[in-house]
Amino acid sequence: MKQRLAALRLAIRFYVVRSVALDIATLRMRHWPMTSRLRFLLSKAPALVRLAAGGRATLVVGRRRVMVHSLADVGTVQASLADVHDDLLGHVSFDTAHPVVVDVGANMGQFTTAIKAFWPSASVLAFEPDPVVHARLADTARRLGGVDTVAIALGSEPATLPLHRHALSAMSTLRPGLIETYDASDTVLVPVARLDDVTADLPAVQLLKVDVEGFEVEVLKGAPNLLRRTSLLLVEVSLGRADTSTEPEVLSLVQAIRPEARVVRRGRPIGGSHDPICQDVLVDLTGRLSTKDC
Repeated sequence: MKQRLAALRLAIRFYVVRSVALDIATLRMRHWPMTSRLRFLLSKAPALVRLAAGGRATLVVGRRRVMVHSLADVGTVQASLADVHDDLLGHVSFDTAHPVVVDVGANMGQFTTAIKAFWPSASVLAFEPDPVVHARLADTARRLGGVDTVAIALGSEPATLPLHRHALSAMSTLRPGLIETYDASDTVLVPVARLDDVTADLPAVQLLKVDVEGFEVEVLKGAPNLLRRTSLLLVEVSLGRADTSTEPEVLSLVQAIRPEARVVRRGRPIGGSHDPICQDVLVDLTGRLSTKDC
């Protein structure tokens, strides 16, 4: 009983401190139908209660229900919806009714869920190396439809590397930095492939998203052919973490392959307000988007 009361207090604190702000952001998503916004929020309240009681729950996201296992899951799904809405929807027009999206560092499918909420006809290829997290990603993919998943990591060369797990699975990494704390005993060896090798059969890609906690440059080094047939790159860059991918480093690598590429939008900084650690950057690889569009 004491554990359940403690969990309930945590849920209330989460809702009051962070969740209300996310709810306001959700209500302001003017490019998402109000009925979808309200269905999401109405599914969220009972989900928080079930999670606080130690169970699992589902969120109604667009046309689908997505399983969540923790309060952190609720927050990351809702934050992904807000980020994709603010950084992509309303600013980007894909040149096809059925865009192809590659999600590298998919975790449990938060970004993929947002893509399918706003572009239901999109086809997504999602990569997540942690076998436990990939099982949850695969469940999300089945619920969403039109999503294929692969349980491997991506890098510059084929290899087998230790994945350093984090209590918040979205922060697990192949390259632990100096800011986050990782338990050296909680690692798992994962296969690493080149993105070019595993996407050779893909047609033109409208959006490539890379968020792999500091390993972004290695991923892009293994993807020159994919970058040549991709329109937009959404990549996480470092703002303070040591030995990780910075915006100049990423842009220099990309422009060596696509000289016309340029940054058209930067997302909200993540981390402390006075010392953010990372940020999403949207890169137009075609050079055709006008800055005012983004």
